[in-house]
Amino acid sequence: METEPVSRRSFLRTLAIGTGTTIVTASFPASILAASDPTLGAQILEPLPPHYAAGILVDRSKDKITLAISNALPPQLDVLLIPETQICRGSCSESWHALKKGDRIATATYLGSNGTRVARWVNANQLFDWGRVKAINGNVVTVEPMFQTYYQVERDLEVAAYTTHHRKRDSIKGSHEGLAIGDYVYYAGTAHTPDDDARHIWAMVISRMGSEAEGMDQGS
Repeated sequence: METEPVSRRSFLRTLAIGTGTTIVTASFPASILAASDPTLGAQILEPLPPHYAAGILVDRSKDKITLAISNALPPQLDVLLIPETQICRGSCSESWHALKKGDRIATATYLGSNGTRVARWVNANQLFDWGRVKAINGNVVTVEPMFQTYYQVERDLEVAAYTTHHRKRDSIKGSHEGLAIGDYVYYAGTAHTPDDDARHIWAMVISRMGSEAEGMDQGS
């Protein structure tokens, strides 16, 4: 029986408008989060929710992935892969071969008929943040960090056919048309490596949020 399905589109849209941390955090029982806070003392760990999991990839095959998950029960989780599972590591049409041990994995899941986790989609080395467009060269948008930016890292966002670009009044696919140097953007994508400071990002979502001239506009 499926429980609380997580749409990749809504998930990435949430990340790309800067509230991804909230939505992911809200998915986990309080005791799991508190267990990583030494000021709160020991906590009883609870099972992970059935609709979402995140961890480090320790094994993968055609039929399943195995994740190591900190401060949670179980500490390792098997998630089945089916032909309909979308895998994003660069494009969103990758096979399981594209996944590498050590990748940071986020996956939306549901419970199969025997209670086993089944993956709707898998994102490898997912990153999201915001900043200011510094340069545009071909299909690459370079975004520089700002004072309030969580990761103080300059990124090169590669725009491909699968990239969704949310503009002021519409959304387009596979293009950065309408973006200009000085624009503020939120972005979500995947990286080749699990490092938080990875420079090259395959952009899945870019949301224009204003410009230096206009200021930051959550409704743009």
